[in-house]
Amino acid sequence: MTYRFCISPEYLRIRRRQIHCSNAQKENIPGKDLINAVEIMDSIKNQYDEFFYSKRMFTAEEYFRMPGIKKYILLFILLLLILPAFSQARPEPVGKILSVRNDVQITRAVGNKDIRAEEGTLLYAGDSIESGENSSLAFSLNEKDIFELGESSEVQLDEMLLFSEEEEYSPLIRHTLGFLRSIIRSSKESTQPLIHTPTMVAGVRGTAFETLVSLDSTTALVVDEGTVEMDYGKEKILLNQGQMAETDVHSQSVKTRQAPSAGERNWKEWQEMRKKDLIPKIPLILSAYRHKAEEWSEQYQNLLSEIREEEQKLKAQIGIFTAAAKQKEAETYIASAEKLDMQLKELKKKLGKSRHRINRFKAIGRHVKKVGIFAWLHKRKLEKKEQKEIEQHLAYFQEKGRQLKADTEFLIKALRRTLRDAHKTIRKSERYKKATERRERLN
Repeated sequence: MTYRFCISPEYLRIRRRQIHCSNAQKENIPGKDLINAVEIMDSIKNQYDEFFYSKRMFTAEEYFRMPGIKKYILLFILLLLILPAFSQARPEPVGKILSVRNDVQITRAVGNKDIRAEEGTLLYAGDSIESGENSSLAFSLNEKDIFELGESSEVQLDEMLLFSEEEEYSPLIRHTLGFLRSIIRSSKESTQPLIHTPTMVAGVRGTAFETLVSLDSTTALVVDEGTVEMDYGKEKILLNQGQMAETDVHSQSVKTRQAPSAGERNWKEWQEMRKKDLIPKIPLILSAYRHKAEEWSEQYQNLLSEIREEEQKLKAQIGIFTAAAKQKEAETYIASAEKLDMQLKELKKKLGKSRHRINRFKAIGRHVKKVGIFAWLHKRKLEKKEQKEIEQHLAYFQEKGRQLKADTEFLIKALRRTLRDAHKTIRKSERYKKATERRERLN
């Protein structure tokens, strides 16, 4: 007997009525959404009719008249066809909002969707957080580290938090404008966060510090507790409790000084002072930023080439390991696993460096965008030659940003599978070693 499966017209009419009654009335769904729901159902019907008609299977009525075992077998096959659509892994949150005052927006990395920040909102890798005037927000990462974002400020969470589920990672925050206070409680160095600004990187060794970024490229770092390492490109310096330092895109050296007490700090005034004479400096600032961005992007591209080479070596070593396991060559098996482990460590080092380089570029690119908006708002005060120069710099960052994003996405996609296979291989070798040691002890 030939069977054909379809969603009957009677079923669709009943379902339309159910949608209208339960959703449109009880949940106040607008008529447009109701029409969309019916269109989706019609689409589902067409897809199922097309697939099952071509296979000459069965109708729904015939399915329910089938014997029990055959019915369950067919149901299992149907589930195998449907479930893959729902099996997409959702990204894991990396933090959450603790408190919000007034207007704070979160831009999701996936879909580029803007949502209003609320207490308890989850944060994901790649999210951007921006506060308005007289607004602030507190959020946490790792359930320990707390960050307080001031008014008219912006941060982004690193998109490359995880290359592999197997790795521990340091949260990385790009602070591109305004005020950020960091309170660090993580005890493990591998999970302590890094703060990237357009002109420096703060390596956390302390427990409480503040970073400030103004539109004129100046970054200030103030340490309230512990010690923080400040890397401004030329060298690294250590700031102890009660010290502060400032750096900008032109800095050749940085000097530390005594920080003002908490009651004497007025960071809003500090930022406003730097805006006063900013307009004529914008072309010079963007030119200096572009020079640094070209340097970081070139280093990043070179690292990508090295990482691809390391990935190919890693794949080849996994192949040697698999062949040795099949042929039961114990010595080759153990030696290839040890070499694989060494290659994996080398790859991880290069991944760490590449992550550092790309985030330096992204922090600059995001800040340049803010400076560009400021320049556009005050373009009447700029000469046409200066306007054209600014437009060229902005176009460079936009194009280069797109290129690096595509390269990075390709890299992550390729590496995740290789890293997963490498970790599986190493776990197999560890189990083999343990089993061999047990046999030797018994003998």
